[in-house]
Amino acid sequence: MQTANYFATIILLTLSPAALANSIQFTVNSSVAVTGYSPNDSYWGYYATLPDAFGTTPTVNAGIQSFGADTIFSNVSFSVPAGSVITSATMNLVFPNGSIDGTGSVGPASENLPQPDPNGPHIPPTFGPGTSVFSINDVFLQGNGTSSEYNFPLYTPFINGDEVSTGTWDLEFIGQGYVFAPVTVQGYNWDGYIGGEGQATIPYSVQIDVNYTPVPEPPGFVLLATAMIGLVSVARRS
Repeated sequence: MQTANYFATIILLTLSPAALANSIQFTVNSSVAVTGYSPNDSYWGYYATLPDAFGTTPTVNAGIQSFGADTIFSNVSFSVPAGSVITSATMNLVFPNGSIDGTGSVGPASENLPQPDPNGPHIPPTFGPGTSVFSINDVFLQGNGTSSEYNFPLYTPFINGDEVSTGTWDLEFIGQGYVFAPVTVQGYNWDGYIGGEGQATIPYSVQIDVNYTPVPEPPGFVLLATAMIGLVSVARRS
């Protein structure tokens, strides 16, 4: 019986630190503005007369083959309760997995082809306000002032005593998209390329998860000591 009570005391001592463990999640919300350009040959149209099938297209779709957006995530730091011991810390980037809508514009490119009728009037098409749709393919990060490049998720943040810091990072968003625009004037006797440009704001968050063990408050020590004394007393009476 005495041996069993000693084991109970050991178990209590083992489980007490675990019961004091705590965690905190810190999230920083931000965004990055992106601009994507379609090549001038993304859409080609031959505009002759209204009955012409190419000349009466209602909308155009200018493809953005790729875009890149760079931004700097400045260092963010916070502290857990004074005297606590940080046991682990992780950091991750959260960004939209689906499409991001924005604005856009489409217009005739400068390198027009020879007109079908060089002696006739040339009326290029015009386009109304467009919309853009972007999607993110990948995100890279680079430590500020370094040449090394990494993929998310990030590794452990900086830990200094009871303080956690994210550090400063250069972030690069890579993706692709489209620009859609209605045709407001069909054009006449015009042959050429169409170019597009789209803009959008991509929201993202840097999420930091920290596990730490706070220093037990004095009442906690009193309760723990009382429990231990009680177990030892029982062991002596056995």
